[in-house]
Amino acid sequence: MDLSIFKTDSWDGLKRDEKIAALRELEHKTPEEQGREKVRIVVEDKLLSAGTFGHYCDKRPCKLYINSCYLDSKEPLTNYAAMATVIHEGRHAYQDDVINLDNERKLIKIYEIPSKATLHWWIINSKIYNDEQDNFIFYRFQPREFDAFNYAHYKMKAFKAQFGNDVYYNHYIEQRTLEIESEINEAIRAYTKKYRQVIADDLFDSYKVYVRKKQKTLRFLLT
Repeated sequence: MDLSIFKTDSWDGLKRDEKIAALRELEHKTPEEQGREKVRIVVEDKLLSAGTFGHYCDKRPCKLYINSCYLDSKEPLTNYAAMATVIHEGRHAYQDDVINLDNERKLIKIYEIPSKATLHWWIINSKIYNDEQDNFIFYRFQPREFDAFNYAHYKMKAFKAQFGNDVYYNHYIEQRTLEIESEINEAIRAYTKKYRQVIADDLFDSYKVYVRKKQKTLRFLLT
């Protein structure tokens, strides 16, 4: 894929349909690297709030929703924020493929299998998930979101060879790096330096309640 289409001077000259096509091509490039299924990108005008840039829906057929603000906004950095969103939400698709690898997707070849510990927390987080409206810091550092945010930032920084001469790209990376540092500091204030473990423990406590309810329901149905 020719990523130069996402450079600011190119992106600003694209029509809406051309921007959608570019984002869809980017999403189709990532599964080839990860060995996962491709996910259809849907532009959403009403479902997503102004502050929500994207959303991954795991209901079959899986979809990746992108906020239309990326396509209509004239604000700088939306091109790189759109890229990061597609990569972030696509990472959730990868997580689902890994979690379901032993179930309905046995034929999928996953190139990067996470550790058993990471997979353990992804499975728990799939059952007990906190939305960002409830508590952004908790949402931000729960296992699946922590991984998706980290992966997207890592991939965006890796594009320096393609975008390094675009001042807006450099500004995006600098701004996002500062935001991540601020989020970590806020997490430390809220949950101590062991914030990731504190959040994981809280999820696990909720997961145990979830399992007990499931078991109770099953016993009721069998009696």
